[in-house]
Order: sequence, then C-alpha cells, then structure tokens
Amino acid sequence: MLKQFICLFIFLSLLNGCQASSNSIAMDVIPASAPPIVKDVPDTQEPKENITPILIYSLPDEIFEKPRTSIPYYRNGEILFFPDLVFEQHEEGHQPWLANGMDVVTAAVSNLTGEEWPFKDQKLSYKKSDERSTASGIIIKEINNELITLFSPTIGTYEIQLKSPADTSVLFISKITLQPE
Repeated sequence: MLKQFICLFIFLSLLNGCQASSNSIAMDVIPASAPPIVKDVPDTQEPKENITPILIYSLPDEIFEKPRTSIPYYRNGEILFFPDLVFEQHEEGHQPWLANGMDVVTAAVSNLTGEEWPFKDQKLSYKKSDERSTASGIIIKEINNELITLFSPTIGTYEIQLKSPADTSVLFISKITLQPE
C-alpha cells in the first residue's frame, strides 16, 4: 500500500504544472469545487465527506471546437494527438470501443488504479451491463456513456467525464476528479 501511495504521489507531482504541447493545456493538480462523489460504501466504513475532491485532469469546453486532430487524448498519463487515420478507421467500423465510455476508461486510465497492470490477464467480472470489477476490488461503473466512475480500494473513487467533438463519436476524456479514501 505504501508503494501505491508513493506511486500516486509521484504521479500527482509530475502532473503539477505540466504543460501539454504548444496549446498550453494546463494540468495542475488543484482541488475541485465539485461536491464529493457519491459511491457505494461497505457497511463497515463511513464516507469521508470532508475530503476535498482533487482535479487530476481537465480540458476546457472550447478545446472541443478545434479540429479533432488538435484535441488532446489522455491515455494512461500521457497526452496524445490522434492523426486523422484513427478517426477514419473508427468511421469505417474499426475500433468501435473508442465510442464506448466503459471501454475508453478501462483502456485509458489503468494508471490511476494503484496497480501496475490491473486488467492484464484478468477476466473482468460483468455483474451488470453497467459495471465491471476485478478480483482486487477495482470497480468501473457507468453512470452514462459520458460519465464513468472508477473505484480503487487503496486510493478512492475517480469520476471520469468524456466528451466527443461534433465531427466524430470518438470519446475523449475531458475531466478526471479523484475523491480520495
């Protein structure tokens, strides 16, 4: 658990003040003003409501007005810019998961779980169509296709918001907020 905390601390420290490309998209780690994320809490624990959520990543709405190749794509702590080929392939029916919020979150935020490879060689449990879980207790829950929560037992609950620009159904992560345990 200490190793996971240290990894999270290092990750958050690296994000603090980081700039992505010449578009100057700031990714400062700052407290979010949103209300605490509500989650299912085991009977043995009481929610810690006095802990301020932490904004991990955020894109302004105006960024989605830019050409789709100029919109930053968050993937496991890295910022990428997709070439037009990715969007064209998606429009042809390839990589349909890029338009499914649950799949995007499963593939693109595993770095936030506190485990090195949380989904590798693991069969995800599909208890409900809107929920996935691992044997280690990670739970990914779909609120809707553009709002997903990811619970990590050692870290807390992430709220991941996704958004598509007008000219594609490919979902981009637009905001990640952490409600620490």
